[in-house]
Amino acid sequence: MKKKIIIIFSLLSLFIVVLISCNKEMYTITFDTDGGSMYTETMDVEYNGYYALPTPRRQGYDFLGWYFGEEKVEMIGYWEYRKNVHLVAKWEFAKYTINYNLNGGVADDNPTEYYSTTEDFTIKPPVKENGIFYCWIDDNGKEYYGDILIKKGSEGNLNLTAIWWNMIDENGIKYSYKDDVLTVIGYQGNLNEGFTIPYECYGKKIVAIGAGAFEGLGNRIEDSNIVFRINIPSTIKSIGKNAFKDCNDIKVLLVPEQGDTVIGTNYDALAEKWANEAVIGEGNDHLIDVIKQKRPAIGWSEYFFPEN
Repeated sequence: MKKKIIIIFSLLSLFIVVLISCNKEMYTITFDTDGGSMYTETMDVEYNGYYALPTPRRQGYDFLGWYFGEEKVEMIGYWEYRKNVHLVAKWEFAKYTINYNLNGGVADDNPTEYYSTTEDFTIKPPVKENGIFYCWIDDNGKEYYGDILIKKGSEGNLNLTAIWWNMIDENGIKYSYKDDVLTVIGYQGNLNEGFTIPYECYGKKIVAIGAGAFEGLGNRIEDSNIVFRINIPSTIKSIGKNAFKDCNDIKVLLVPEQGDTVIGTNYDALAEKWANEAVIGEGNDHLIDVIKQKRPAIGWSEYFFPEN
């Protein structure tokens, strides 16, 4: 008897489940992604049942939602339509932002946003008082030198950090920068024998040596390295007061204009021309004598003009 009751109960339960299933109102949603892409084109939903709509993707666009005619359909909820529906995706052009960490610089004219449809544009280097721009660095550590060209069709947010030259070059020569003039103001290096002041640094011509720039360098000894030669480019137009004070024992050589070679160079004429054109501050009287007299040095050194 007990076994019969169990069988009857099981059959009754199965009948109820089938009856409930037969009473479900199932409908089909079809999707039009309007140029986007998605893993499915249709999905089945139950009237008044819970649903979650898929999200399509489209390069260069932001998804605004699914629309049934003019009505926007919620992405999740309980299905309220008692019919099959056709949903269409709506889009807008994706807007990308450009954020700048200028580290004290100024770049007012650079854009802060763009679209993939924006025409080609350029991000300019910032400017900074007494500062020379080195490069931009993005979040991935990529370095951008000079202008950054953003071409039409580009995508993605940009976070750019401005890196400024620290005013000391690889040889230890220290500079100041003002009114687009790069001036040598000191030496913090420790090169064996000597060093050469370059014609330019980071695209800026070096035309001046500041007051007291190398004062006392002739008496300086560090780690047994003695500075006894300084090569000055003939492009220098002014030398400040006492720039070479107490450097009487240092051999100072004049480097010809960039691109010239040693062969065919009239050293005396070059020195005379440079001395007449350059403004030499007091305390540097011996400098011209050293250059003109070509104070004795080893072998070819007195006629050897190092390359930049």
